[in-house]
Amino acid sequence: MPERGARPGVKKVMVIVTDGESHDFYNLDKVIGDCVKDDIERFGIAVLGDYNRQNKSSEEVNKFIKEIASISSKPLHDHFFNVSDEVALLSIVDALGSKIFALEATSGNFTSSFEMEMSQAGFSAHNSK
Repeated sequence: MPERGARPGVKKVMVIVTDGESHDFYNLDKVIGDCVKDDIERFGIAVLGDYNRQNKSSEEVNKFIKEIASISSKPLHDHFFNVSDEVALLSIVDALGSKIFALEATSGNFTSSFEMEMSQAGFSAHNSK
């Protein structure tokens, strides 16, 4: 929203990184609807470390993955990641950074017209090997 620094015509991106299901799932449809209305592109990252360490059932793991995938924008292969543990987040840094950075200065969804533009205040990207 403008009062928090958003400017009209600038791409809005949300990155959700979580290792557990929400406790306010009853708000999910409204929140996703608001994001769609505000043209916010959403990237979801499900971190399975705690699920794996606690040997949770495949049903619990699949429920968690399904919830985080439902938060992510479509197509899922561009907007949803799941990693086996917290350390594995490093394996997706470059891919996620490239996808988000490519959105900068683009006018349509899922486009990649980035050339010499730099990101605006409030957004930074860090790639790590």
